[in-house]
Amino acid sequence: MAELPGGITLSQIDQVGIVVRDLDRAMEYYTSTFGIGPFRIVKLEREGLIRGKVTSFHLRLAIAQVGSVAFELIQSLDDVSIHNEQLAAKGEGLHHLGFYVEDMEAKIAELGKRGIGVLQSARTERGGFAYMDTEGIAGVIFELIQRAPQA
Repeated sequence: MAELPGGITLSQIDQVGIVVRDLDRAMEYYTSTFGIGPFRIVKLEREGLIRGKVTSFHLRLAIAQVGSVAFELIQSLDDVSIHNEQLAAKGEGLHHLGFYVEDMEAKIAELGKRGIGVLQSARTERGGFAYMDTEGIAGVIFELIQRAPQA
């Protein structure tokens, strides 16, 4: 279990997110070098919040299972996302660690009481996600992921 300031606990790491400029090149690298794959490609078009502002964003994702962890490669398809912020500031690499939660709004509220805000979030009928502003504390963004009960 990961414990955040104030005793907030999260389960095992369920996802590792890597931001990349070229999804196809990155998939080839991780497959040929480390044997990671097969990848499932997802084009994600969502309206959500980025730093509290309603925004549409478009991503291309490649997801492979590595043991119990989802290994996610993320390529932003437009200029609006926190993924682009990382590419500009640091380049490609580790972006976030994802944790499944049963009640994302409750975790967001708990973290908010400790001064940890939401960087980017979106909701769908299948669940939702929230990237939390933990990079300054933890050195990496923590993502809260909630799946709808039937998902």
